[in-house]
Amino acid sequence: RFNRAFAAFGLQARCLRLSTLMDENMLMASGPAATEDLYSTAGFFASLANQDTLDFHGRYAARYGLEAPALGSLGESCYEGVLLLAALLRRAGTLDVSAIGAAAGAVSYEGPRGLLHLRDSHVRQRIYLARAEGLDFDVLTELDPRGSRP
Repeated sequence: RFNRAFAAFGLQARCLRLSTLMDENMLMASGPAATEDLYSTAGFFASLANQDTLDFHGRYAARYGLEAPALGSLGESCYEGVLLLAALLRRAGTLDVSAIGAAAGAVSYEGPRGLLHLRDSHVRQRIYLARAEGLDFDVLTELDPRGSRP
């Protein structure tokens, strides 16, 4: 609704939009007329053409068929949450929450975003900037995790 109202008032001619929680399904729901100059950031975009993403698409299509719902960054994040939980459980060797917390200091897992490492309760990962192009995202660049500080 926001993107359609934004476009209806012609605001795309006055400013850019950046959404850090916009996936492919929200893009499709907004429609191409409502996403001009809309940018998004995420660790995964379905349109990203790297080996990890292409492998994920292949496994998804083999499992659910070509008519399955479209992959999107929010669904992929949920999938990676399950991968992280599985890695934590394997490392802890138990379902005990305190043991899982103790094991969380240094856990790694492989997923659609590549090999990721949990360090100090944070996963360091690549983040991309993409621009909405019709009903898909065009990944423009990988953002530098160090920012612009000297």
